Amino acid sequence: MKKYLIFAFVYLTISHFVLSCSDDDDTNSVMMDNQTFVSTAASSNQFEIMAGAQAVEKGSAEAVRSYGEHMVNDHGKAGEELKAIAETQGFTVPMELAAKEKANLDQLTPLTGEAFDKAFAQIMVKSHEDAVLLFSEAASQSGVPNSALRTWANEKLPTLEAHLEDAKALNTQINP
Repeated sequence: MKKYLIFAFVYLTISHFVLSCSDDDDTNSVMMDNQTFVSTAASSNQFEIMAGAQAVEKGSAEAVRSYGEHMVNDHGKAGEELKAIAETQGFTVPMELAAKEKANLDQLTPLTGEAFDKAFAQIMVKSHEDAVLLFSEAASQSGVPNSALRTWANEKLPTLEAHLEDAKALNTQINP
């Protein structure tokens, strides 16, 4: 009898540990935390504004200058919206660009004319692909936990997808 009780106790203890180690708990699987999304989105957004301003100033093709102006306007509004949400929800909007966006801006800054146009068009495609992915992940049910941020990401997604399509068309035109 004593052996049976010891065996039962060991069996139940091992079963408990095995079951508690299961990775089937999807209720807390969040892709990114709120502050990570705010910081990444803010950097991406600020890059689009800064690169767009350079396009308006230095672009040789009218299509590049027009797209740049569009980026300044749309991303300027989005940046203000993000700041407002972040303030009410207690998140910090960084003022500096992240390394990826800084490297892209550093690549564009010394260029002028046709060289600028070509690099700008290529970078706009990549940066908007990254932004669409970021906002898609944040807007998903397993995205950011904060509902205001998740809703905002979902609302901005169609605009970012349109920017991506426009960037692809611009890139095809500038880099045939």
